[in-house]
Amino acid sequence: GLPDPQLRAMEQHQGAPEMHPGRDCIACHAARSRGPKLLVAGTVFTRLRETSDCAGVFGATVTIKDAAGAEHKLESNPMGNFFLRASAAPGFKPPFTAKLLYAGKERQMFTPQTNGSCNGCHTAQGTAPAGQGKAPGRICVDPNDPACTP
Repeated sequence: GLPDPQLRAMEQHQGAPEMHPGRDCIACHAARSRGPKLLVAGTVFTRLRETSDCAGVFGATVTIKDAAGAEHKLESNPMGNFFLRASAAPGFKPPFTAKLLYAGKERQMFTPQTNGSCNGCHTAQGTAPAGQGKAPGRICVDPNDPACTP
């Protein structure tokens, strides 16, 4: 669980871009239709197996490049969340690729994606063993974890 101050901070962020790091932002926004429509959204963490609702990494740059060649640079907020609102990317054309830049190091996702729900695949458990074309765990930047090191 979260320490009380972190839990209180999370509760204060309901309806804000800092809400629920690690959860499936797009599915929740679609189901509840109260938040803005998101095309791509996720969270950058320090650990591969981080649980949801834990603070992520502030200041990572996630570059999304769509099929038309348009690039969208997204920066992770203080809770680690990044997102691309539909209103900010008219004409966005999937599939897209993603690149992560943090502390001068870069990681790239080479497999084109059509689903922008990054946390839907990049879960704490991962959706498949590493090397099998699916996410092994969280989007992470821990320099001491080879699975996270660019």
